[in-house]
Amino acid sequence: MKTILVPLDGSALARQALPLAAELAVSTHAELILLTVNAPPLGEALEVISPSQRSDELLAALRDQVLGELGGLADELSQQQVPVTPVAVEGFPAEVIVDEAARRRVDLIVMATHGYGGIKRWALGSVADKVLHATTTPLLLVRAHP
Repeated sequence: MKTILVPLDGSALARQALPLAAELAVSTHAELILLTVNAPPLGEALEVISPSQRSDELLAALRDQVLGELGGLADELSQQQVPVTPVAVEGFPAEVIVDEAARRRVDLIVMATHGYGGIKRWALGSVADKVLHATTTPLLLVRAHP
């Protein structure tokens, strides 16, 4: 194994996948790619807002903030002798995860699943479920605990 992709959404639940991913990276001398996806605003997702109404400056500031947060995690992991690459991409989370895994030819995706059920899962969907059904990359799901 050379490369492990760890999708993070900024939540403590998503970060619960990091210890296992780091352990795998240490034992296999693999690089960790910490991926955060900046999802488009809901209105844009529904194609209500035209792309010209988006602020490129706002998106750049958000990307810088996310990369700063990922950089902090990367610093912590580098103390364990794990090579880390922080990446922030704009798009729909499941699609970006699948695309980045294929584009970067990662060997494994390690991600937390929040375990939503019922109405909440129906309303929000499951990024992990979408990735599971769309990727050809091996996927290791970590059940996050609140």
